[in-house]
Amino acid sequence: MSGKGFKGLWQKVIGANKGPKIICTLGTTTDDESVLRQMIEYGMAAARINTAYATIPEYKKRIEAVRRLAKIPIILDLKGSQIRLLTNNRYSIEPGEEFSVGFKAGDISFNYDFFEDISPGDIILFENGTIKTVVAEKKNRYLALRVIEAGEGRLRNHMGVNIPGKVFRNIPLLSEKDMEVIDFALKEKIEYLAISFVRKSEDVFNLADRLAGGNPPRIIIKIEDPVGAKNLQQIIRESRNRSIELIVMIGRGDLFVEAPKHRLPFIQKEIIKICKELSTEVIVATGLLESMQFNPYPTRSEVCDTANAVFDGADWLMLSAETSNSSYPAEAVKMLKSVIEGCQEYLKRQ
Repeated sequence: MSGKGFKGLWQKVIGANKGPKIICTLGTTTDDESVLRQMIEYGMAAARINTAYATIPEYKKRIEAVRRLAKIPIILDLKGSQIRLLTNNRYSIEPGEEFSVGFKAGDISFNYDFFEDISPGDIILFENGTIKTVVAEKKNRYLALRVIEAGEGRLRNHMGVNIPGKVFRNIPLLSEKDMEVIDFALKEKIEYLAISFVRKSEDVFNLADRLAGGNPPRIIIKIEDPVGAKNLQQIIRESRNRSIELIVMIGRGDLFVEAPKHRLPFIQKEIIKICKELSTEVIVATGLLESMQFNPYPTRSEVCDTANAVFDGADWLMLSAETSNSSYPAEAVKMLKSVIEGCQEYLKRQ
């Protein structure tokens, strides 16, 4: 495509002279108000709180700090019912060996019961996919898992679990803590609630019904596996039929685990394309400038990845650990803003 054609397409998608806005995740490294003030000055346009961590009193304190400094919206990201490994000990593992996992029973267990929905041959991943196992046998409410890739070589308590391609009947989309956070969000007049692992329209309707009345937060749906991506058009259309205008977040962390890794760029582009066709705002999240959690500058590939998200037409770009648990939170916001502005300047010259 010629430079002129590319510029025309980009302007048609996200509008001339308009770039994506920046969402920053709050955490321990943003509790210093001088840091938070810098982040706002450098371009933070919305603040996100991941409710998988900390407590409601801590969320309230962070919300109050943001509202003292700027009139920007707050996003509360609901934890959801994440499957996790439970154990009181650490166990070493090696490729080829097998270990047994129960359901809320035994030395090693899962925190939710999905025994009836799992089958021999299913892949079960731990710790963001770094540990890969296959179900060798299911018997007496235990699974025998054979290690394919051992990752860090040990199992430990509270490891995250992903089971690609599976939708479980007995695992609620919202946890008990999520219910408390929803009540808190309504009380505090929070602008946005993000819901994890949305796969079907009913997931949206269940949350919307819980929020009914008054001036509820807008709903951000997190697309975090191929099932949700496949059903996205239907979810947006059916929600709109019920007067629910969604915002879509591309949750690239879990998508990278749940989908074939080489497919992630194409899934991202397809989701953005669908959102643009349906006039729905879209957020690109996770890992944009990940190395800036520990370094004052990003890698070349991170800069290119971020630029591509801008060119694809993202309405928002979201920083996670780059701001919430980082040595360089304000610098990450400044860098992200400079990449966005650089993309705009490039397109003006074409």
